[in-house]
Order: sequence, then C-alpha cells, then structure tokens
Amino acid sequence: MAQTITAEVSNKTQVARNVFAFELRVPAEAFQTAEAGAHIDVHVADGLIRQYSLVEPAGPGDDAYRIAVLREPDGRGASLALCDRVMTGDQVEISSPRNHFRLDAGQAHYCLIGAGIGVTPILSMAHALHARSGSFEVHLCARSPDHLAFYHEIRSAAWAGRVHYHFSQETTSGRLDLAAFLPGLNAGTQLYVCGPERFLDEVSNLTRGWSAGRVRQERFSASANATVESGTGSFEIAIKSTGQVFSVGSDQSILEVLEANGFDIDVSCTEGVCGTCLTGVVEGKPVHRDSCLYEEEQAEGKIMAVCVSRAKPNSTLVLDL
Repeated sequence: MAQTITAEVSNKTQVARNVFAFELRVPAEAFQTAEAGAHIDVHVADGLIRQYSLVEPAGPGDDAYRIAVLREPDGRGASLALCDRVMTGDQVEISSPRNHFRLDAGQAHYCLIGAGIGVTPILSMAHALHARSGSFEVHLCARSPDHLAFYHEIRSAAWAGRVHYHFSQETTSGRLDLAAFLPGLNAGTQLYVCGPERFLDEVSNLTRGWSAGRVRQERFSASANATVESGTGSFEIAIKSTGQVFSVGSDQSILEVLEANGFDIDVSCTEGVCGTCLTGVVEGKPVHRDSCLYEEEQAEGKIMAVCVSRAKPNSTLVLDL
C-alpha cells in the first residue's frame, strides 16, 4: 500500500448543488507540487479509497490541495462519508499527487470539455493554460448553474471570457450537441474531456479515427474493458530481477499473484483507474483493461496496470520488477 500523508481539512464549502469543495492542508515537508490534471487518493472511513482531481495546479509556495466531491446517495459510500461526516478541522489521509491526465505541451489550441463533476480537472487546466498564455476554449456542461461546481468562481476568473456554458435544463444554452460540435474543431486542436461514462463514451465514438494523441480523456470509474471476456485464460508472469515465474489463473489478477508471492506493489483503486500499480513490461504483450493509460501507451505495451490488465492465454509477460 502506498504511503499516505495526514492532511487537515482547512476549509469545506458547498460549491454547487450536492457538491462540496475541500481544501486539504499538508505539512510543508510532505507537500509536492502538482501540474494541471493531477489527482490524489483520499482515504475515507471504512477503508474506502477514492481518487479526486485537483481543482487547481499546486505550485511552490502552496501548502494545500483543493478537490471537489459530488455527494452521490446511490454511490458506493465514499462521497457520503466525505460530504456528510468530514468537517473543517478534521484530518484525512491522502496520497501525493499523481498525474495521468497531463496537458501536452506546445499544442496550437486546446478545447477543454467538462461535464458534471468532471469539470474539476478541466478548471485546473484552464488555470494553467491562462498562466502560460495558451490558446484555449472551455465548455462546461451541467443541468443548470446551480449544478455547476464553482460557477461563481468561474464567472470571475481571469479566463472567464473563454468559457461556454451548456445547461441542459435551460433553453437559452441547452445541452452540448457533441455530434455537431466535435467535427467542427480545427485539426490542430487538442481535445481534453472529463465527465460521466456515457458522456465519454459518446466522445470516444465521435472521435474514432482522429489522429493518435489528439483526444485525452479521464474517467472516474473502471472502463468496460475491465470486464471483457477476451484473454481470461491462465498465463505466466516472469520477474526480470529474479527470474521467478508464476502462473496467473483465470480467476486471479496479476496483482494478487504478486502479493501472494511477497511483492509489495503500491495499489489504490484496484479498478485500473488511478495508475498507482502501473508496472513496467519488459517482454510480452499485455491485454489492457485499465482506464488510466492513453491509447498510444497501451499500444506501446511498455507499462500496465497489474490490478486489472492481463496477458493472452498461455503467454508470458516479463515484468520490470
């Protein structure tokens, strides 16, 4: 298990209907800077661990991370525990920031789209692009202004003029028509999207065939790839440093086999979302089931999420351990 940091909730505010922002202050010696797109793990009561994007980049001189949490009554319990029970002055355990949703440098223009609570990393990117005078536009999707996290802050941001609002319950703006909007983007535009699964699936379908690396997404839950049946047979893993070889059964994960044989692997979500367990691959071809690697990273096959990804039946993966 990855080492945690004790953070104090220095401020808790409601920033939209059923959305709460938490400012998490950490000791100076534990603070690490974080670029736009980064997230942290938050260890909630009852052993729950969830990943939350940072609302702003964290730079030198800062001492806190800011996240936003959507209170989901029908969720798995973490959001209720945070929103209902964690108050200003309380302490929570968090991880250092990790980033698998970085801004690619040097693009001519950026289009940032956030839907629902998916606006959080998008806001971080807008702050960063404004700071470096980048060319960008922001599209934020919600039911109404009351449902959009940080709506009033966004309206007064230095980059507020770049924001386009799409409120599905308002006739003046209306839902963002992705099928009409996406084909109109200039070929030099880099697209960053975060939001609910259905929203991201629609983006994926509409951008199929776009050039590699032009579309970047971040998902909050495991991709459907995590449950596909292909490649479910047994295979072997070999350890580069020791030469040990272990069999991974059809009902086992690589992570389970590694841990059972004494390997201490940092792990958090166990769903292929957070990237904590990413491990190098020296030989062999992984069957990727994660939601944290970009398509070109999966195609390269040099790294894999050992909590969910596998290998083809009767093949061998050599891991950089």
